[in-house]
Amino acid sequence: DPRTGAVLAMVSTPSYDPNVFVKKVSAADWNRINNDRRRPQQNRALSGIYPPGSTFKPLMAIAGLVYGQCNLKTTCSCPGYFKLGRTFRCWRVHGGGVNFNRAIAESCDVWFYHLAMKLGVDRMAKVAREFGIGQATGIDLPAESPYRDRHLGTMPDTAWKWRRFHEKWYPGETPSCGIGQGYVAVTPLQLAVAIGGIATNGHIHRPYLVDSIIDTEGRVVKHTKPELRRKVQAAPEQFEMVRNAMHLAVTSGTAKACDIPDIAVCAKTGSAENPHGAAHGWLVCFAPMDNPTIVVACVVEHGKHGATSAGPVCRAILDVYFGKRKPEQIGSGKANVRGD
Repeated sequence: DPRTGAVLAMVSTPSYDPNVFVKKVSAADWNRINNDRRRPQQNRALSGIYPPGSTFKPLMAIAGLVYGQCNLKTTCSCPGYFKLGRTFRCWRVHGGGVNFNRAIAESCDVWFYHLAMKLGVDRMAKVAREFGIGQATGIDLPAESPYRDRHLGTMPDTAWKWRRFHEKWYPGETPSCGIGQGYVAVTPLQLAVAIGGIATNGHIHRPYLVDSIIDTEGRVVKHTKPELRRKVQAAPEQFEMVRNAMHLAVTSGTAKACDIPDIAVCAKTGSAENPHGAAHGWLVCFAPMDNPTIVVACVVEHGKHGATSAGPVCRAILDVYFGKRKPEQIGSGKANVRGD
């Protein structure tokens, strides 16, 4: 819930039956779980680290607006690639006249390569960190201990690279960061919190699972109060511009899988390059557009395209949440759309 930070659901698959650990776990059960190459013991929602891919673009659009490097009329031509020393590819040729709305709705990489070069990595990082990228969300679970910072993702800048590698930042590293690739890495929870900031004009809340603790006599021992951790320094009209473009992604762009009758949904698809196999598919969304009550972030490992892999998952969640379908009516399948 972007208004409070309350976690409505957290799912990681594949999973395992925790009941086998209630008593002394058998050697057979332990070996089956521990030796499973799919790593069912990892809570991917909380500690899985992935490049966000194009789901990062709404945050970069805010950065561009804040620093005056783009507006609704900012256009470029997309031949399907961008050259800076080497060639950076777009997922398709978008042609001429790609403006702010089209860049987000159709997920044009070339438009964001240009924006990234105008911004520079340090300004990109400043805004992304205001959204919480590369930082602990503060959720009431132990996996985000400061001693386990490998679970917190990465938002690079020039100082980070010097600390990490004792190397300066090269201009050729900047374009990839503008589309959520390169050194940029997030957890699904982290990205959900950040997209919640887009939904709420920059309000970043601490996510929490425990609403209240009640003793055996029915008395409330503890009640969790929503905690506003920070406010992204951008104007309300700038967030509105990004939300409008994300809504276009649903009605006429790459996120048509989330086009629900009578519910205005804002969404962004993404495909995260993966050196170990097929790209991971992402989709982030929130609804209703004018008063968001739910944010969803979904990543499908090796799903290739977020539009066809994560999209149907998010659509199913939204359908059930808004009462369009019952859980037992949800089946499997892929969306018949083309997208990033």
